[in-house]
Amino acid sequence: MRKQLMAGTALVAATMLAAGGAAAQDKKMMKPSISVNGYYTVHMSGIVDDDANTVELNAPGVDVRSDSEVHFNGRAALDNGVKIHVRWELEGNSHTSAGKPSPANGNDQIDEVYVTVSGSFGRIILGSTDNAAVKMLTGMTGAWATNVGQNFHFNSQEWIPSSVGTGGGKFHVMHDARIREHGGGGDSEKISYISPKFGGFQAGASYIPYADQDRHTTHDIDDGRHDGMAGAVSYSAKVGDVGAAVGAGWSTMQGAGDTDDLNEWVIAGRLDFGGGFRVSAAHQQTTSGVEASGRSLKGSVTEAGVRYVTGPNAFSLVGSYGELEDTSDQYTAAKAAYRRTLGAGVFWDANLFVNRSENDAGEENAGSVVTTGLTVVF
Repeated sequence: MRKQLMAGTALVAATMLAAGGAAAQDKKMMKPSISVNGYYTVHMSGIVDDDANTVELNAPGVDVRSDSEVHFNGRAALDNGVKIHVRWELEGNSHTSAGKPSPANGNDQIDEVYVTVSGSFGRIILGSTDNAAVKMLTGMTGAWATNVGQNFHFNSQEWIPSSVGTGGGKFHVMHDARIREHGGGGDSEKISYISPKFGGFQAGASYIPYADQDRHTTHDIDDGRHDGMAGAVSYSAKVGDVGAAVGAGWSTMQGAGDTDDLNEWVIAGRLDFGGGFRVSAAHQQTTSGVEASGRSLKGSVTEAGVRYVTGPNAFSLVGSYGELEDTSDQYTAAKAAYRRTLGAGVFWDANLFVNRSENDAGEENAGSVVTTGLTVVF
């Protein structure tokens, strides 16, 4: 059924493209265009509480880290109104060795690369990118929707790792208490469809052949998660100066060989008040699945955030709590941040991260760090 859905959706996309090409035979066709944008960010940190570094890392009290990407965007428009967008994301801070703290995708020279075919029918997305549920719900999901300054989900773990002790292993629930799907295949190759909005309602779905990212060969289904599905529904509306958005999503991937399938669901909501004030919260549950080491992923994450924007100034406070069901692992993280717009596409920010983790061996680890830096968005 899943393979039939993928084939059917691909056939619809191909039919629309062919129709556009036929309509353009007697007209002068415009050549597709390409544009370049991206970002560069660099931050300096100062350790406030070094408990997170006494056991394994012995990290310096002051550190400097940068992250950057260059985005290439190709665009074309057919005479039948169909628009095509091709996107490549080139990593500016890739590594070729293990043990890198940043960026999280390390050796990956190209991050996402995909094509979007859009029109009055909605959007069809093919390639290496997040699934439809992630694309639809991220903007209303807790800390994702209210974050300013450094990214709470990605950078919290980079500054203060959750590894504790020598025998208890690493705490691991939903990427260390951040709401981001395991079961949706990350940036693996997939096909997705997102509908237009009808009266504020929207729906989307994805099919994921394999969970592996950057895959260019055929894999044995016994070697990794495969035949995944993800979907979401959302509703948004505005009454006076108050805007509201709510959504729910799910994802599932068949396990490798005889391992359990990985199943997750998430609910999220966001309120925008007049005057630049926003609140958002979300809850994610993993109901089954194990990681490669055999460690259970069953658990939950709850996160919330508040953001206030006034002129060039933005403030945010976000927090997240996660726990595993089959062990006593717990993880709590919070961040307070300030961002100042210095000019078009130029931002300065200051951040305070506070993390605390406890693994199933009863070992604890905690730490806090202050960071400040500059971001340039092109």
